[in-house]
Amino acid sequence: MNYLKETILDEEGLSFIEILATMVILGIALLSLSSLMYQNFIVIDQNKLKEEAIFCREDIKEWLTYRAQTQDVTNLNTFVLTTPKNGESSLTEEQRIRRSYLILDESGIQIDSKGDALYGEISRDGSIDRGEIVSKVKYNFTGDLLPDSLLQEDEYNKYYIGEYVNQSVENSLLVKVQVVRKSDRSDYNPRKDGVRLDILIYSKESGRLLTETYLNWVAEY
Repeated sequence: MNYLKETILDEEGLSFIEILATMVILGIALLSLSSLMYQNFIVIDQNKLKEEAIFCREDIKEWLTYRAQTQDVTNLNTFVLTTPKNGESSLTEEQRIRRSYLILDESGIQIDSKGDALYGEISRDGSIDRGEIVSKVKYNFTGDLLPDSLLQEDEYNKYYIGEYVNQSVENSLLVKVQVVRKSDRSDYNPRKDGVRLDILIYSKESGRLLTETYLNWVAEY
């Protein structure tokens, strides 16, 4: 009996330090695993957002070249596609900025104190039945659609960056279309000679530029 008692007392188990060390190692391993899983989720979300941005970019590009929409977009940007009689130097800063961007929807028309289109934009003629009107971008001049980074980058972004609208893609993307004239010649006609459009797609959450593309856009053939 005494021999059995001594044997039991002599058995060695894990000490408190060893147990504590094991728990710490296990905790570190679980933390690393959780961090890795979180990073994987972020990568998956970013890849999904990138794919949506590419889809948006190509959708806008194709839509702009669709002849049924070209006249509508042209009417919304007549001020952009004309040559000032007295040259660019005669324009105010706001007018020069307006000529640097294309708006893609009537919600982007800025109104003066009399209720008229500030830059001569022509709305779609609702009296003519042309079937369903497709809108790709919606604008909101309050700036509520834009993250702080884009609002701070340029005070005019709230006028020329709109929210991408498409049922197959979540409303997580923003669109800006910049206009670059191809010539400074006096006989250059932007409507017939075309302009270069820079189509930029941003993240609505972060304001980060996700993708961009270029298009030689001709309003009149």
